[in-house]
Amino acid sequence: MHENNYSYLSTGTPTYWPTDGNKIQDLLDFFVTNGIPSSYVDIQPSYDLTSDHSPIIATISTEVVIRKPTPRLYNAKTNWET
Repeated sequence: MHENNYSYLSTGTPTYWPTDGNKIQDLLDFFVTNGIPSSYVDIQPSYDLTSDHSPIIATISTEVVIRKPTPRLYNAKTNWET
């Protein structure tokens, strides 16, 4: 991937949910791209509960995708002493 300047796009979370307790969750779904900046792509999981697999959906835009920051319970200005 590095030699050909390919990139990968993923949710970064597992997409395989095995029913067998001896197996572990795994990330199976991802996209391989070339020349598409990640700021123009939105990746979302599809939680179809009919299988042990959660496919992902990539939406490619002609404009930069504005992402909302993840809500946090604290930030750099949190006064832990108070």
